[in-house]
Amino acid sequence: MNVSEPLVYQAKRNAVTALLMLPSWVTRSDREIARHVGVSISTAILIRRELVSSERIDHQHIRTFTRKGKEVTMDTSKINEGRKGKRAHSSSSIASLIFASARR
Repeated sequence: MNVSEPLVYQAKRNAVTALLMLPSWVTRSDREIARHVGVSISTAILIRRELVSSERIDHQHIRTFTRKGKEVTMDTSKINEGRKGKRAHSSSSIASLIFASARR
């Protein structure tokens, strides 16, 4: 591991946090934020969840992304609504999945 790698990771993490704090970016999809900063989607998801749980940003049900050159808006409030008995992944299980995939 290079000595500068943790600094680069922290700088990218700070960039994701800064974008999510901006009103124009908070509704952007995690995929677009990850692509813009150069991090994995799972990193963008994890940082968004941390900011929501610490109440630094509000949970947004509207996501904006670009598809075929056009800006599209999607309401995500009903995702997983019809699933009975199945729970969404908790942030701790997401984190364990991230670390498991990093070990491969």
